[in-house]
Amino acid sequence: MSFLWKARIFTSTCTFTVQASNFNKLTPNRIVNHITKKGLPSISQLRLHSTEDNYARTIYIGSFSANIKRVKLFSFTTSIVNFVMQGYLMPTILASNNVLALGGTLLLTACFGVGTPILLHLVTRKYVTKMTYDDTRDVYTASVYTFFASERQIEFTPEDVSKPAMRELLTTCYVHDTPLLFNFENFTDIDHYSRILGYDKPMDFQLEGEKDLKSVTAPRQKND
Repeated sequence: MSFLWKARIFTSTCTFTVQASNFNKLTPNRIVNHITKKGLPSISQLRLHSTEDNYARTIYIGSFSANIKRVKLFSFTTSIVNFVMQGYLMPTILASNNVLALGGTLLLTACFGVGTPILLHLVTRKYVTKMTYDDTRDVYTASVYTFFASERQIEFTPEDVSKPAMRELLTTCYVHDTPLLFNFENFTDIDHYSRILGYDKPMDFQLEGEKDLKSVTAPRQKND
């Protein structure tokens, strides 16, 4: 069996991962030339996926994503150093029988070793680091940081979005009762921002009090 025939079998049975913009440029000759130069990839290098993955494109990247991750990692590093130092200092403090020194050491450990990572997580857990949109399923995917600075993905549609109350700060919307924070300036297409928050729909300027009043007076008018 010739090399070209093996290459054709390989290209017909394996799915190559390429960008949508370069898909039209992919020809059998280029595939054969790539295999000739670099050889066949191993099984671990093959990425089997559905064709729907090619339709998910990035529409939002948070401007503070990298900084937030660095701050969280730095906070975890300082907490680990703090706990390590306490392991060396605690025997000496216990031997001195100094209650004030023991209380101050425990207080500092609680504030800087435990309190700082928790506080950072409470502040940054709403921040959306990246958002993608799948054209085929009409689904958005928002990525946020977990407590240990790993990414958690939240899939949603515009129907799953609810607006927060006016008194809530650092919250753009709610998705499945999960608060999210993102900036419209970081969207590659502002239409997605408008669609997520429902700004593309007709706005109802009627006050809630007027709606309740109409719902109460409507049955009375029918009885009259």
